[in-house]
Amino acid sequence: MKKLFLKTILYLLILLSIPYLYFLWHAKQGLDSFLTYHSFDGELTFEWMLIDLNGRVLLFDSSFHQDPHNPLFVAKKIEITPMSIFDWLNAREKIVYQEYPTLIKIDISGAKSNQAEKLLSLFDLHYSEDIFNLFYPNQCLDVVDHKLPTFNFDLSTRLDVNRTADETDFKFEFRSPSIASVNGSFKINNFSESRTNDSFVSDLSIQLNDLLWMQQNISKCISSTQLSNESFTQTLSQKLVEESIKSGLVINNKTANSISDFFYIPQTINLVFNLNKDKKLSQIPLNPIHLYQQKTGLSIQLNNQDLGIVFNKVAEPVIKPEEIKTTPTKMLAKESNKNLPVNTSLEKYLGSKVLIKLKNKAEAIGYLAEANQQGLKINQLKFKGKSVLPYNFDEIESIVLLRDN
Repeated sequence: MKKLFLKTILYLLILLSIPYLYFLWHAKQGLDSFLTYHSFDGELTFEWMLIDLNGRVLLFDSSFHQDPHNPLFVAKKIEITPMSIFDWLNAREKIVYQEYPTLIKIDISGAKSNQAEKLLSLFDLHYSEDIFNLFYPNQCLDVVDHKLPTFNFDLSTRLDVNRTADETDFKFEFRSPSIASVNGSFKINNFSESRTNDSFVSDLSIQLNDLLWMQQNISKCISSTQLSNESFTQTLSQKLVEESIKSGLVINNKTANSISDFFYIPQTINLVFNLNKDKKLSQIPLNPIHLYQQKTGLSIQLNNQDLGIVFNKVAEPVIKPEEIKTTPTKMLAKESNKNLPVNTSLEKYLGSKVLIKLKNKAEAIGYLAEANQQGLKINQLKFKGKSVLPYNFDEIESIVLLRDN
């Protein structure tokens, strides 16, 4: 009798498990369809998978490939959480209608990548060594690490789709102990799930913290060059001004100093875009770059200090050096190396070679081209031509007339 009872219980458990196993198999088919359709420009593979009754999917020992021999990243665990398991059961039907689940969370933990630049390109982000070099004094360029290192990371993302309002909220958090922590959020209006690029992005904000890789590079730079805080910031500030001129831009002097101060002690970066809901990011041209902040409503904070407008003017076009008038300099040779008044009474010195000493300790040498009620302009013979630098009188400490040898 006891044996019969145990056999009955065993048979019941087997019978009850059949619908459950079919349920899980059907859910797995939906998940496979979702992963196959949303390939994300690569292939996701895993050693084994677990689905619980809530629809939470655990993928263990996963890797993401574009090249089968060199994964973009490997991860100990990837967790995919929908609103409920029924989202997987209906996944095949949703794919036919090109829909996403109402809610989906993806958490990647214990991940590692040795192809940082390719990984960034998946998100249409591109690392440039030339831009990297702009933010370090030239003395440091042979010391700092230019290539993004192999790094470990965790990533959490959450996508909430509000079909009634036709609006989607996306949040993400990236944590890497060897590079930085990045978190952000944005809204996708007129959400296009058919990949026709009809979506509009708004309320975009990004915050970077724990900038360890940057801090390590700064530490290498300072220890190798023995630059003081003042020397580091002054050198970098002047470099930013000069490099901006090469691109036909005039960087705000206060901004150049703020950026230099930040790179000496980099802690946090906050970026907030106030985008119109009816404009795509792809519709906002990068040029002219000095109007980009205005077009995107971009606010930048470095170490919680507002950067303001980065580029306040555009440098005048480069002309040939022979077009610069230098005759007045020869006429005033006897007056060379004397201080000039910091005001509008500079007309007789137009064309003279002068040294501009700014209140922020920066200096500039060039030929006096113009003086008005607000300030002056000097011509600099650089970059195989002439660059025009404007300065306000309230930022000038002194003006020195130089002998033009």
